[in-house]
This record gives sequence, structure tokens and C-alpha cells, in this order.
Amino acid sequence: MREAMSSGVPRRSLLAGCAAFGALAGCTSGGGGGAGGGEAAAVSAQGLRRRAARDSSAPLARYDATASAHPALAGAPTAVPEAAGPPPTPLHVPEDSRAAVSAQGLRRRAARDSSALLARYDATASAHPALAGTLTAFRETVASHLTALSESETAAPGAVGPAPEAPADPGEAVSALADAERQTADERLGALAGAPPELARLLASLAAAGAAQSYLLSEARP
Repeated sequence: MREAMSSGVPRRSLLAGCAAFGALAGCTSGGGGGAGGGEAAAVSAQGLRRRAARDSSAPLARYDATASAHPALAGAPTAVPEAAGPPPTPLHVPEDSRAAVSAQGLRRRAARDSSALLARYDATASAHPALAGTLTAFRETVASHLTALSESETAAPGAVGPAPEAPADPGEAVSALADAERQTADERLGALAGAPPELARLLASLAAAGAAQSYLLSEARP
């Protein structure tokens, strides 16, 4: 019956066929009967078929009433949409692969932050040559951080975006460096929860060093 519906045969025709089948079954199921269990089985089967025919007659009458009240629906298509098939199997990515990708992303982000700090130190030393000697040790510390973060990379990542501009006032320029060091240290502390143990230890060490750099820069402000 499902094949007939999917090929576009009207549902009313199917119901009519069911009713007719039940009526014919009632007429033909009684021939050649034997005694005992055979007759009981035939009577039971005949009752089931007649009940199925009555059940189909009620929807058949409803279809006729609906078609009479709404002629535009009489020729409406009744094809059953075909199944779209089973859903695609989701791609399985092993847990260790996802962890490796996450750790690599965190390391690269931290390396970019160190590159941005280096660029800020260079811009400050270029704008205020008198501060170059004072900032040398701080810059070397940031460079060592970048080296530690780039050990597994073929090359250290460069700073993203345009080169920073140092404030015109030397004191404000040093304060800007101290703020940048503090912000970078805070971001690395915030990334500890999502980092694997080895990278988390490295980020924690770099954050502590950055916080110390921020404090010493504030003390060294001219």
C-alpha cells in the first residue's frame, strides 16, 4: 500500500480498495470449510476482515464529504515524500587531536602577544633614545619569552597590525609599556584553565615574569 501511495495513487482509491477487499474476503473465506479448528479460524479471519472493511468505510465517507465541500482539493496530489536517507555520520576527531590543536592555538596566541610587546619596546626606544639603555633588559626578557613560545615553530610569529606609536612624553611611554606588560600577564593567567599541563606551567611562568616587569617599569618611570 505504501508503494501505491508514494506513486501518486489517491488515498480515497486505496480506502475504497480496502473496503472492497474486506467485502470480497467475507464472501470467499467460507468455502471448502472443514470441521473444528479450521471453521473457527475461518470465522475469526472473516470477522477481522469485515471489521477492517468497516474501519476503511468511515474515512472513505469523510474523504467524499471533504471533496464535495472543497472541489479544489479533489485532485490534490497525494504522493508520500520519500525518505531523505540516514543522516550523515559526524566526523570523529580524537580527544588528543583536539587537545593538541587547542594547545597549539594558545601557544601561537601567546607568541603573538610577545611579538607585539617587542614591537612596543622598539617603538618606545626609537621615539625616546634616552630610554633605550633602561629598556634593554626588559626587551631581552620579552625576547626570551618569545623564544620559549616559538620552540616548536619554524619561525617566530610577527606582530599583528600596524606598529604601535609611543607617547610623546617619556614617562607616559614607560607607563604604557608597564600597562602592556600587565595586560599580557593577565591574559596569560586567564588562559591557564584551557591549557594542557606543560603549556599551563609555561604560561604561568611568563605571566609572573610579566607582572614583575610591569612593576619594575612603573618604578623606573622617569
